[in-house]
Amino acid sequence: MSRRMVIWNGVFFSLGVMLTLFCVYTPVRAHFLTPAPSVAAPGKPWGELQLASINLERPDDSLPTTSPVPAPLSWFFERLTPAELVKVFQGADLTPEQQKALADTRTWMVLGDAVQVKPTLEVVQTLTPEARKRIYTLLAKSNRNPFQQNPFRFSAERFEGWLANCGLNDEKRELFRRLTYHEGDSVYFADAPLMEFLLVGEEKRFLAKALSQTPALLMNLRITSRTDLNAIIAYWGKAGRGSALKPYLESLAHLPDGAVVNVTDFFPQVARSRVYTFPRQETEGGLREDCFWTSMNFFNDLPDNRYFNPEETKTTLRTEFSLVKEEWRFGDLLMLVNEHNMAMHMCVYIADEVVFTKNGAHDLQPWVLMRYHNMLKLYPSDKPLSVRCYRRKA
Repeated sequence: MSRRMVIWNGVFFSLGVMLTLFCVYTPVRAHFLTPAPSVAAPGKPWGELQLASINLERPDDSLPTTSPVPAPLSWFFERLTPAELVKVFQGADLTPEQQKALADTRTWMVLGDAVQVKPTLEVVQTLTPEARKRIYTLLAKSNRNPFQQNPFRFSAERFEGWLANCGLNDEKRELFRRLTYHEGDSVYFADAPLMEFLLVGEEKRFLAKALSQTPALLMNLRITSRTDLNAIIAYWGKAGRGSALKPYLESLAHLPDGAVVNVTDFFPQVARSRVYTFPRQETEGGLREDCFWTSMNFFNDLPDNRYFNPEETKTTLRTEFSLVKEEWRFGDLLMLVNEHNMAMHMCVYIADEVVFTKNGAHDLQPWVLMRYHNMLKLYPSDKPLSVRCYRRKA
Protein backbone atom coordinates (compact mmCIF):
# COMPACT_ATOMS: atom_id res chain seq x y z
CA MET A 1 0.00 0.00 0.00
CA SER A 2 1.22 3.47 -0.86
CA ARG A 3 3.01 5.63 1.66
CA ARG A 4 0.66 8.38 0.48
CA MET A 5 -2.46 6.63 1.73
CA VAL A 6 -3.68 9.34 4.09
CA ILE A 7 -7.12 8.91 5.55
CA TRP A 8 -8.16 12.52 5.91
CA ASN A 9 -11.08 11.89 8.19
CA GLY A 10 -10.68 15.28 9.85
CA VAL A 11 -11.09 17.40 6.74
CA PHE A 12 -14.85 16.97 6.35
CA PHE A 13 -16.49 20.36 6.77
CA SER A 14 -19.36 20.92 9.14
CA LEU A 15 -22.36 20.74 6.86
CA GLY A 16 -25.09 21.46 9.32
CA VAL A 17 -28.07 19.27 8.72
CA MET A 18 -26.43 17.29 5.99
CA LEU A 19 -23.35 16.34 7.96
CA THR A 20 -24.17 16.78 11.67
CA LEU A 21 -23.42 13.66 13.73
CA PHE A 22 -25.20 12.16 16.73
CA CYS A 23 -24.37 9.83 19.62
CA VAL A 24 -25.61 6.41 18.37
CA TYR A 25 -26.04 4.66 15.06
CA THR A 26 -29.06 5.73 13.07
CA PRO A 27 -31.80 3.22 12.34
CA VAL A 28 -32.93 3.20 8.73
CA ARG A 29 -36.13 2.99 6.80
CA ALA A 30 -35.84 0.24 4.21
CA HIS A 31 -37.92 0.20 1.04
CA PHE A 32 -37.89 -3.02 -0.98
CA LEU A 33 -37.02 -2.43 -4.61
CA THR A 34 -37.38 -6.00 -5.90
CA PRO A 35 -40.22 -8.10 -4.52
CA ALA A 36 -38.69 -11.44 -5.48
CA PRO A 37 -35.20 -12.45 -4.34
CA SER A 38 -32.68 -14.00 -6.69
CA VAL A 39 -31.08 -17.29 -5.72
CA ALA A 40 -27.38 -17.93 -6.20
CA ALA A 41 -26.26 -20.85 -8.31
CA PRO A 42 -26.00 -24.13 -6.33
CA GLY A 43 -22.66 -25.73 -5.56
CA LYS A 44 -20.95 -22.54 -4.36
CA PRO A 45 -18.89 -22.71 -1.15
CA TRP A 46 -21.15 -20.13 0.50
CA GLY A 47 -24.29 -22.24 -0.02
CA GLU A 48 -27.68 -21.28 -1.38
CA LEU A 49 -28.10 -17.51 -1.17
CA GLN A 50 -31.20 -15.37 -1.58
CA LEU A 51 -30.65 -11.70 -2.45
CA ALA A 52 -33.14 -8.84 -2.47
CA SER A 53 -32.58 -5.14 -3.19
CA ILE A 54 -33.65 -2.50 -0.68
CA ASN A 55 -33.30 1.27 -0.46
CA LEU A 56 -32.16 2.85 2.83
CA GLU A 57 -32.81 6.39 3.99
CA ARG A 58 -32.39 8.28 7.24
CA PRO A 59 -35.64 8.60 9.23
CA ASP A 60 -37.02 12.06 9.91
CA ASP A 61 -36.39 11.97 13.64
CA SER A 62 -32.65 11.35 13.13
CA LEU A 63 -32.09 14.64 11.33
CA PRO A 64 -31.16 17.73 13.38
CA THR A 65 -33.35 20.81 13.41
CA THR A 66 -30.51 23.36 13.53
CA SER A 67 -27.23 23.76 11.65
CA PRO A 68 -23.96 25.53 12.47
CA VAL A 69 -22.37 28.24 10.36
CA PRO A 70 -20.99 26.58 7.20
CA ALA A 71 -17.24 26.36 6.72
CA PRO A 72 -15.63 28.24 3.77
CA LEU A 73 -15.35 26.28 0.53
CA SER A 74 -11.92 24.80 -0.07
CA TRP A 75 -10.28 22.84 -2.90
CA PHE A 76 -6.99 20.90 -2.65
CA PHE A 77 -4.98 20.26 -5.82
CA GLU A 78 -2.30 17.67 -5.09
CA ARG A 79 0.94 17.12 -7.03
CA LEU A 80 0.49 20.42 -8.88
CA THR A 81 2.68 23.52 -8.87
CA PRO A 82 1.01 26.95 -8.91
CA ALA A 83 2.07 27.36 -12.56
CA GLU A 84 0.48 24.02 -13.47
CA LEU A 85 -2.70 24.95 -11.64
CA VAL A 86 -3.00 28.16 -13.66
CA LYS A 87 -2.90 26.03 -16.83
CA VAL A 88 -5.61 23.78 -15.39
CA PHE A 89 -7.93 26.75 -14.95
CA GLN A 90 -7.05 28.06 -18.41
CA GLY A 91 -8.19 24.77 -19.97
CA ALA A 92 -11.27 24.21 -17.83
CA ASP A 93 -13.96 25.96 -19.91
CA LEU A 94 -14.14 28.91 -17.53
CA THR A 95 -15.40 32.41 -18.27
CA PRO A 96 -12.83 35.23 -18.06
CA GLU A 97 -14.40 36.33 -14.78
CA GLN A 98 -14.16 32.84 -13.32
CA GLN A 99 -10.55 32.44 -14.46
CA LYS A 100 -9.62 35.77 -12.90
CA ALA A 101 -11.28 34.86 -9.60
CA LEU A 102 -9.70 31.41 -9.39
CA ALA A 103 -6.25 32.68 -10.45
CA ASP A 104 -6.23 35.23 -7.63
CA THR A 105 -3.30 33.90 -5.58
CA ARG A 106 -4.59 35.72 -2.51
CA THR A 107 -7.06 32.84 -2.21
CA TRP A 108 -4.27 30.24 -2.56
CA MET A 109 -2.04 28.50 -0.05
CA VAL A 110 0.85 26.26 -1.10
CA LEU A 111 1.03 23.20 1.16
CA GLY A 112 4.03 21.11 0.16
CA ASP A 113 3.15 19.49 -3.16
CA ALA A 114 -0.45 20.70 -2.97
CA VAL A 115 -2.21 24.00 -3.57
CA GLN A 116 -5.26 24.94 -1.53
CA VAL A 117 -7.75 27.24 -3.27
CA LYS A 118 -10.73 28.89 -1.61
CA PRO A 119 -13.20 29.61 -4.41
CA THR A 120 -16.04 32.07 -4.02
CA LEU A 121 -19.62 30.88 -3.77
CA GLU A 122 -20.44 32.65 -7.03
CA VAL A 123 -17.69 30.90 -8.97
CA VAL A 124 -18.65 27.44 -7.74
CA GLN A 125 -22.33 28.07 -8.31
CA THR A 126 -21.88 29.28 -11.90
CA LEU A 127 -19.47 26.63 -13.22
CA THR A 128 -20.67 24.93 -16.38
CA PRO A 129 -21.17 21.16 -16.14
CA GLU A 130 -18.07 20.63 -18.28
CA ALA A 131 -15.92 22.92 -16.15
CA ARG A 132 -17.24 21.32 -12.99
CA LYS A 133 -16.48 17.85 -14.32
CA ARG A 134 -12.92 18.78 -15.34
CA ILE A 135 -12.06 20.46 -12.06
CA TYR A 136 -13.79 17.92 -9.82
CA THR A 137 -12.21 14.98 -11.63
CA LEU A 138 -8.85 16.48 -10.73
CA LEU A 139 -9.93 17.21 -7.16
CA ALA A 140 -11.11 13.61 -6.79
CA LYS A 141 -7.48 12.46 -6.84
CA SER A 142 -6.97 13.87 -3.34
CA ASN A 143 -8.40 12.46 -0.12
CA ARG A 144 -8.60 16.05 1.11
CA ASN A 145 -11.54 16.63 -1.26
CA PRO A 146 -13.98 14.07 0.17
CA PHE A 147 -17.05 15.31 -1.69
CA GLN A 148 -15.35 15.28 -5.09
CA GLN A 149 -13.71 11.95 -4.34
CA ASN A 150 -16.97 10.39 -3.16
CA PRO A 151 -19.75 12.34 -4.90
CA PHE A 152 -23.39 11.42 -4.69
CA ARG A 153 -24.17 9.33 -7.76
CA PHE A 154 -27.51 8.92 -9.55
CA SER A 155 -28.56 6.80 -12.46
CA ALA A 156 -29.18 9.18 -15.37
CA GLU A 157 -32.51 7.56 -16.17
CA ARG A 158 -33.74 7.90 -12.59
CA PHE A 159 -32.23 11.27 -11.68
CA GLU A 160 -35.15 13.47 -12.74
CA GLY A 161 -37.59 11.29 -10.86
CA TRP A 162 -35.46 11.51 -7.72
CA LEU A 163 -35.11 15.28 -8.11
CA ALA A 164 -38.85 15.76 -8.54
CA ASN A 165 -39.46 14.03 -5.20
CA CYS A 166 -36.55 15.43 -3.17
CA GLY A 167 -38.72 18.02 -1.40
CA LEU A 168 -37.18 21.18 -2.89
CA ASN A 169 -39.18 23.81 -4.78
CA ASP A 170 -38.76 24.45 -8.52
CA GLU A 171 -36.07 27.11 -8.06
CA LYS A 172 -33.90 24.99 -5.77
CA ARG A 173 -34.36 21.89 -7.92
CA GLU A 174 -33.06 23.84 -10.90
CA LEU A 175 -30.14 25.02 -8.79
CA PHE A 176 -29.35 21.44 -7.80
CA ARG A 177 -29.53 20.34 -11.44
CA ARG A 178 -27.02 23.04 -12.46
CA LEU A 179 -24.57 21.77 -9.84
CA THR A 180 -24.45 18.25 -11.29
CA TYR A 181 -22.26 16.81 -14.01
CA HIS A 182 -22.48 13.65 -16.11
CA GLU A 183 -20.13 10.74 -16.59
CA GLY A 184 -21.42 7.95 -18.83
CA ASP A 185 -24.89 6.94 -17.63
CA SER A 186 -24.41 8.53 -14.21
CA VAL A 187 -25.14 11.97 -12.75
CA TYR A 188 -22.76 13.23 -10.04
CA PHE A 189 -23.31 15.79 -7.29
CA ALA A 190 -20.34 16.94 -5.17
CA ASP A 191 -21.48 20.34 -3.90
CA ALA A 192 -23.10 19.60 -0.56
CA PRO A 193 -20.84 22.23 1.08
CA LEU A 194 -22.12 24.87 -1.35
CA MET A 195 -25.76 23.92 -0.80
CA GLU A 196 -25.26 24.52 2.92
CA PHE A 197 -24.94 28.22 2.03
CA LEU A 198 -27.77 28.29 -0.52
CA LEU A 199 -30.54 26.38 1.27
CA VAL A 200 -32.55 27.59 4.24
CA GLY A 201 -34.60 26.01 7.01
CA GLU A 202 -36.45 22.84 6.11
CA GLU A 203 -34.82 22.74 2.65
CA LYS A 204 -31.65 21.40 4.25
CA ARG A 205 -33.55 18.62 5.96
CA PHE A 206 -35.39 17.72 2.76
CA LEU A 207 -32.18 17.46 0.78
CA ALA A 208 -30.31 15.59 3.53
CA LYS A 209 -33.05 12.98 3.67
CA ALA A 210 -33.19 12.64 -0.12
CA LEU A 211 -29.41 12.38 -0.47
CA SER A 212 -29.27 9.70 2.20
CA GLN A 213 -31.22 7.28 -0.01
CA THR A 214 -28.84 4.41 -0.64
CA PRO A 215 -29.40 1.08 -2.45
CA ALA A 216 -28.32 -2.03 -0.59
CA LEU A 217 -28.74 -5.80 -0.64
CA LEU A 218 -30.37 -8.14 1.84
CA MET A 219 -28.54 -11.46 1.78
CA ASN A 220 -30.02 -14.63 3.29
CA LEU A 221 -28.58 -18.14 3.42
CA ARG A 222 -31.08 -20.95 2.93
CA ILE A 223 -30.66 -23.96 5.20
CA THR A 224 -32.46 -27.28 4.50
CA SER A 225 -31.97 -30.93 5.38
CA ARG A 226 -29.83 -31.23 2.24
CA THR A 227 -27.42 -28.44 3.28
CA ASP A 228 -23.84 -29.48 3.98
CA LEU A 229 -23.49 -27.70 7.31
CA ASN A 230 -19.79 -28.53 7.64
CA ALA A 231 -19.11 -26.81 4.31
CA ILE A 232 -21.25 -23.84 5.32
CA ILE A 233 -19.41 -23.45 8.62
CA ALA A 234 -16.05 -23.83 6.87
CA TYR A 235 -16.87 -20.87 4.60
CA TRP A 236 -18.80 -18.57 6.93
CA GLY A 237 -16.78 -19.42 10.03
CA LYS A 238 -13.76 -17.38 8.90
CA ALA A 239 -14.82 -14.54 11.19
CA GLY A 240 -15.16 -16.82 14.19
CA ARG A 241 -18.94 -17.27 14.52
CA GLY A 242 -19.52 -20.36 12.39
CA SER A 243 -19.07 -22.93 15.18
CA ALA A 244 -21.06 -20.82 17.64
CA LEU A 245 -24.01 -20.81 15.26
CA LYS A 246 -23.82 -24.53 14.45
CA PRO A 247 -26.62 -25.58 16.87
CA TYR A 248 -28.85 -22.89 15.42
CA LEU A 249 -28.11 -23.97 11.85
CA GLU A 250 -28.76 -27.61 12.72
CA SER A 251 -32.13 -26.69 14.18
CA LEU A 252 -33.06 -24.88 10.97
CA ALA A 253 -32.03 -27.90 8.89
CA HIS A 254 -34.49 -30.06 10.86
CA LEU A 255 -37.47 -27.92 9.94
CA PRO A 256 -39.70 -29.57 7.30
CA ASP A 257 -39.14 -26.81 4.74
CA GLY A 258 -35.88 -25.49 6.10
CA ALA A 259 -35.39 -21.78 6.82
CA VAL A 260 -33.17 -18.82 6.03
CA VAL A 261 -30.58 -17.02 8.11
CA ASN A 262 -29.27 -13.54 7.34
CA VAL A 263 -25.57 -13.71 6.50
CA THR A 264 -24.89 -10.74 8.77
CA ASP A 265 -25.41 -13.18 11.67
CA PHE A 266 -21.96 -14.49 10.76
CA PHE A 267 -20.39 -11.04 11.08
CA PRO A 268 -18.41 -10.11 14.21
CA GLN A 269 -19.96 -7.43 16.41
CA VAL A 270 -18.48 -4.26 14.89
CA ALA A 271 -19.74 -5.05 11.40
CA ARG A 272 -22.98 -6.69 12.56
CA SER A 273 -23.98 -3.64 14.60
CA ARG A 274 -23.37 -1.22 11.74
CA VAL A 275 -24.64 -2.88 8.57
CA TYR A 276 -27.76 -1.08 7.21
CA THR A 277 -27.25 1.88 9.57
CA PHE A 278 -26.07 5.48 9.21
CA PRO A 279 -23.37 6.81 11.54
CA ARG A 280 -24.29 9.43 14.09
CA GLN A 281 -21.20 9.95 16.20
CA GLU A 282 -17.78 11.25 15.29
CA THR A 283 -15.04 9.98 17.56
CA GLU A 284 -12.72 11.99 19.75
CA GLY A 285 -10.70 14.38 17.63
CA GLY A 286 -13.33 14.63 14.88
CA LEU A 287 -12.33 11.37 13.16
CA ARG A 288 -14.96 9.39 11.30
CA GLU A 289 -15.47 5.73 10.60
CA ASP A 290 -14.62 5.54 6.90
CA CYS A 291 -14.02 2.58 4.60
CA PHE A 292 -10.51 1.85 5.92
CA TRP A 293 -11.55 1.92 9.58
CA THR A 294 -14.59 -0.23 8.71
CA SER A 295 -12.64 -2.88 6.81
CA MET A 296 -9.81 -3.15 9.32
CA ASN A 297 -12.35 -3.59 12.13
CA PHE A 298 -14.39 -6.25 10.35
CA PHE A 299 -13.07 -9.11 12.49
CA ASN A 300 -13.43 -7.24 15.77
CA ASP A 301 -16.07 -7.44 18.47
CA LEU A 302 -14.94 -4.06 19.83
CA PRO A 303 -13.84 -1.11 17.67
CA ASP A 304 -10.10 -0.56 17.37
CA ASN A 305 -9.53 3.13 16.71
CA ARG A 306 -5.88 2.62 15.87
CA TYR A 307 -7.14 2.28 12.31
CA PHE A 308 -7.85 5.97 12.06
CA ASN A 309 -4.07 6.13 11.68
CA PRO A 310 -2.99 5.00 8.17
CA GLU A 311 0.37 3.87 9.51
CA GLU A 312 -1.37 1.42 11.83
CA THR A 313 -3.42 0.16 8.92
CA LYS A 314 -0.30 -0.43 6.84
CA THR A 315 1.48 -2.17 9.72
CA THR A 316 -1.46 -4.49 10.40
CA LEU A 317 -1.84 -5.39 6.73
CA ARG A 318 1.85 -6.20 6.55
CA THR A 319 2.01 -8.28 9.74
CA GLU A 320 -1.43 -9.88 10.15
CA PHE A 321 -2.59 -10.28 6.55
CA SER A 322 -1.25 -11.92 3.40
CA LEU A 323 -1.57 -10.50 -0.10
CA VAL A 324 -3.33 -13.23 -2.12
CA LYS A 325 -4.24 -13.70 -5.77
CA GLU A 326 -6.57 -16.68 -5.44
CA GLU A 327 -10.35 -16.64 -5.49
CA TRP A 328 -11.81 -14.22 -2.96
CA ARG A 329 -13.62 -15.57 0.10
CA PHE A 330 -15.54 -14.35 3.14
CA GLY A 331 -13.57 -11.80 5.16
CA ASP A 332 -10.99 -10.88 2.51
CA LEU A 333 -10.13 -7.18 2.42
CA LEU A 334 -10.26 -5.65 -1.07
CA MET A 335 -8.28 -2.45 -1.62
CA LEU A 336 -8.74 -0.26 -4.69
CA VAL A 337 -5.47 1.41 -5.74
CA ASN A 338 -4.99 4.14 -8.36
CA GLU A 339 -2.19 4.66 -10.86
CA HIS A 340 -0.16 6.53 -8.23
CA ASN A 341 -0.20 3.48 -5.95
CA MET A 342 -2.58 5.34 -3.64
CA ALA A 343 -5.37 3.51 -1.81
CA MET A 344 -8.75 4.92 -2.83
CA HIS A 345 -11.13 2.54 -1.07
CA MET A 346 -11.30 -0.63 0.99
CA CYS A 347 -14.18 -3.07 1.50
CA VAL A 348 -14.77 -6.63 2.71
CA TYR A 349 -15.68 -9.53 0.44
CA ILE A 350 -18.71 -11.51 1.59
CA ALA A 351 -19.80 -13.99 -1.11
CA ASP A 352 -21.17 -14.25 -4.64
CA GLU A 353 -19.57 -10.92 -5.73
CA VAL A 354 -21.15 -9.05 -2.79
CA VAL A 355 -19.08 -6.81 -0.50
CA PHE A 356 -19.58 -5.06 2.83
CA THR A 357 -18.67 -1.40 2.35
CA LYS A 358 -19.00 2.15 3.57
CA ASN A 359 -18.63 4.44 0.57
CA GLY A 360 -17.40 7.60 2.22
CA ALA A 361 -16.96 8.87 5.75
CA HIS A 362 -19.85 11.27 6.23
CA ASP A 363 -23.12 10.50 7.92
CA LEU A 364 -25.30 10.35 4.80
CA GLN A 365 -23.47 7.21 3.64
CA PRO A 366 -24.48 4.03 5.50
CA TRP A 367 -22.79 0.67 5.86
CA VAL A 368 -24.24 -1.63 3.19
CA LEU A 369 -23.93 -4.87 1.28
CA MET A 370 -23.74 -4.33 -2.47
CA ARG A 371 -22.45 -5.93 -5.66
CA TYR A 372 -18.75 -5.44 -6.22
CA HIS A 373 -19.21 -4.14 -9.77
CA ASN A 374 -21.77 -1.57 -8.57
CA MET A 375 -19.37 -0.39 -5.88
CA LEU A 376 -16.65 0.13 -8.52
CA LYS A 377 -18.92 2.59 -10.32
CA LEU A 378 -18.75 4.85 -7.27
CA TYR A 379 -15.00 5.31 -7.73
CA PRO A 380 -14.50 6.63 -11.28
CA SER A 381 -10.93 7.12 -12.41
CA ASP A 382 -9.15 8.30 -15.55
CA LYS A 383 -7.22 5.02 -15.48
CA PRO A 384 -8.57 1.68 -14.25
CA LEU A 385 -8.11 1.05 -10.55
CA SER A 386 -6.33 -2.12 -9.51
CA VAL A 387 -7.55 -4.31 -6.67
CA ARG A 388 -5.44 -5.97 -3.99
CA CYS A 389 -6.82 -8.78 -1.87
CA TYR A 390 -5.59 -9.11 1.73
CA ARG A 391 -6.43 -12.26 3.70
CA ARG A 392 -6.14 -12.57 7.46
CA LYS A 393 -3.44 -15.04 8.48
CA ALA A 394 -4.58 -18.17 10.29
